Amino acid sequence: NRKKFTWSAWIKRSKLGASQFLAACSHSSSDEGYLYFNGSDNLCWDSSTSAHGDLVTQAKYRDPNAWMHIVFSVDTTQATASNRMKFYVNGVEPVYATANYPNQDTQIYWNVGGSYYARVGRRHASADYFDGYMSHVHGIDGTAYAGSTFGSTDPTTGEWQINTSPS
Repeated sequence: NRKKFTWSAWIKRSKLGASQFLAACSHSSSDEGYLYFNGSDNLCWDSSTSAHGDLVTQAKYRDPNAWMHIVFSVDTTQATASNRMKFYVNGVEPVYATANYPNQDTQIYWNVGGSYYARVGRRHASADYFDGYMSHVHGIDGTAYAGSTFGSTDPTTGEWQINTSPS
């Protein structure tokens, strides 16, 4: 399903200040969509086609000692543009410095199949690998989940933690 999907992972960054690709789906550099940290350490979604939208968080993620949970949720069938594509970082939707949403019912370069390859920790034909750790990586086809599906706030510590059983 190229209109509705979720990507979720717990990550710990090792390298800052450089493009670091978390996941991508691509056929070539002109047909791809990708999740990454840019050289300024903002979390981003981008595509080789501007019609597929792009998001850049205002926040910069620069703590190489902390694990963080990232969810990228897409549902282009939504009537409201800002509901079509969202990030959640540790359960909270961040403020976006850039938010260009795809048109309703756009088929994103994701879950394409065939000669389009899904990649974790890199981008098509590029040296932009992810330098760090990933855990509990999930790709969900056909459903757009919020961050709370995968994690919750610990009532004692106030820290975001992984959900170890379905909610």
